Amino acid sequence: MDERAFRRSQLDWTERERRTGPLTLHRELLRLRREDSVLARQDGGQLMGAVLSESAFLLRYLGGEQEGDRLLLVNLGSELELSPCPEPLLAPPRDEGWRLGLSSEEVRFGGTGSCSLDSLRVETSWRVPGMTALWMTSPRESRTGPGPRMAG
Repeated sequence: MDERAFRRSQLDWTERERRTGPLTLHRELLRLRREDSVLARQDGGQLMGAVLSESAFLLRYLGGEQEGDRLLLVNLGSELELSPCPEPLLAPPRDEGWRLGLSSEEVRFGGTGSCSLDSLRVETSWRVPGMTALWMTSPRESRTGPGPRMAG
């Protein structure tokens, strides 16, 4: 409720021509919040989280049988390797695997385009690039309705 915090969190519209990537990411995140059925529900009772390191955390949104789960993985530090991965919230639902829906490393957001699902998970390990946010869905979601578009 602090006025100063509110002002610091506002977008600087004078930079929109020079830095289109962050604005595109901001718009895409707003679209996800509006259109993704699990996020739109905003049910805190279906949200679980874990700290992975001093600079990394994850949030898992539990969806229904038809919707599948969502996973937000954020690493605000340097590259993080979890080997073997100690966090059960990273386990895909019913061993179906995860589908990468959005990565802050996508070129359209100003990233390098270097992040893929294959580069993230190798057997029992996870390698999360530094300064990256990743949004993943379970394959079940992709078969039953609209959701995040494939990264590309």
